[in-house]
Amino acid sequence: MVVGSQTITAQFLGDANYQPTNLPTDTLTQVVVQASSTIKVTNAGSGSAGNPSQVGVPVTYTATVSPGSGALLAPTGTVSFFDGGTPITCASATGFTPSAPFS
Repeated sequence: MVVGSQTITAQFLGDANYQPTNLPTDTLTQVVVQASSTIKVTNAGSGSAGNPSQVGVPVTYTATVSPGSGALLAPTGTVSFFDGGTPITCASATGFTPSAPFS
């Protein structure tokens, strides 16, 4: 189902002993909400753990996005990386571990 409200109805088609219902006689409103997710950011630099890094040495940041409890689908889409509140880049992936290199 997609996110939002769906109206589910039921109608009995009858059998050898019972007539079918003429119209759907029972309805249910099913609400589907977005699943929660968590994110963890790590970094790696050339030949070291990447933190602290030296000026001019590339560092790659990796964001691992995981589905929240009870979610069945893997998260897909875009992760935005920020330095403080300033956007520095976006990365997208399916699977879902996007990374972005910086110098």
